[in-house]
Amino acid sequence: MMEGWPIEVDGTSFFINPMVMDINGDGALNLNGGGYVDASSESWIYLWDAGVAYNEELAVLPVLQYNVRHTGVYGEKGNPTVGIEGDYKGDYNTNYISAFCYPNPCKSQANISLELNGPGNLSLSIIDIKGSLIYNISYGMAQSGKFQIPMSTTGFDAGVYFVQLSLDGLIVSNLKLVVEY
Repeated sequence: MMEGWPIEVDGTSFFINPMVMDINGDGALNLNGGGYVDASSESWIYLWDAGVAYNEELAVLPVLQYNVRHTGVYGEKGNPTVGIEGDYKGDYNTNYISAFCYPNPCKSQANISLELNGPGNLSLSIIDIKGSLIYNISYGMAQSGKFQIPMSTTGFDAGVYFVQLSLDGLIVSNLKLVVEY
C-alpha cells in the first residue's frame, strides 16, 4: 500500500477525471484528479507522488468518475493546496454552461471549448502545478454561444496546468490540462 493511504476525509466525496501517469517525467507514478463542492461551485485539484516506479503497463485507470474510498466522503483532512485561489463570492454566474480542454494530454496546442448561456466579461488564466500564474488574457465582453479558444502550449514544460476561466470576475471553471512531449 502507498504511504499516506487510505486518505482520511470528511463530507461528501466525488473524484473526477482521475489520472495515473508520470506527470513530471521523473520516473515515479503520480496520481491526479479533481473534485468539487456542489453547493459552492468550488473546485479542488489533487496531485500525489506515489513514491513508486512508474510502469506504463500497470497505469490503466478506465474509470472516469468514482468515489476514492467508496465511502461517500469528500474533503481530505490537511490536504495541501497548490495556491489556486479565486475571488469566490458565494454566488455563481448563471451565464456559464460548460468548458473542457482537448486534446488532453496535449503536445503543442490545446483547444478550450466553452459554452455561454449569456454575455459576460471573459478572462482566461493558466496556472502551473505550483500555483504560479503562467499566462493571463482578458477577452472582454463575450456574447452567448459556443466558442473554441486555441491555445499554444509551445514553451510550456511537460506537466499539469490548470486553465481557469472567469466570467464577470467570478471563477467559473478550473480545467486540468496535461502537457507532454
